[in-house]
Amino acid sequence: MEKFEVRFKKTDLLVYLLCESVFIIACIVMFIKRYNFKLSMILAIYLFVTSALMVSSTILFRVSVENEKFKVRTKFGKKYEFDLSEIFRINYTKHDNLKHGPQYALIITTQNRELELIRQMKGFDTMVNYLLNKYNDGKIDDKVISKYCYCSLKKINNWFKNSNK
Repeated sequence: MEKFEVRFKKTDLLVYLLCESVFIIACIVMFIKRYNFKLSMILAIYLFVTSALMVSSTILFRVSVENEKFKVRTKFGKKYEFDLSEIFRINYTKHDNLKHGPQYALIITTQNRELELIRQMKGFDTMVNYLLNKYNDGKIDDKVISKYCYCSLKKINNWFKNSNK
């Protein structure tokens, strides 16, 4: 029985909150000293909203795989399910991000949904291994995974195996 989860790492949330704490402290100081009170209130509301969105989306998002059933909870808490046989296309892409450098993503597409998992997520390596095993077992059709995607996933899988030694 295969069972695993893919989700955002909680350490990413910790780093975000540490960076944002600088602005929270500045906001509190501005509020106490009554220096530009309106600006401090606007900043406080902005920080509260962005923090709440960041925390909730990080905590809520989850992909659970049990045998051949995928259960997804989105960043907004909406749930849906699909079966391995419903997967229409699997892509592996690279997004160039000026702040964080290249971001690699695995995009799983069904007829009416698209699921994007980034390489930094907890359980990403398990998902790659799972998809490769299902492909090798013939449960995922050749049309679903391109040759480039298959080769990329094999490289990632080997990289994860070598880094865990």
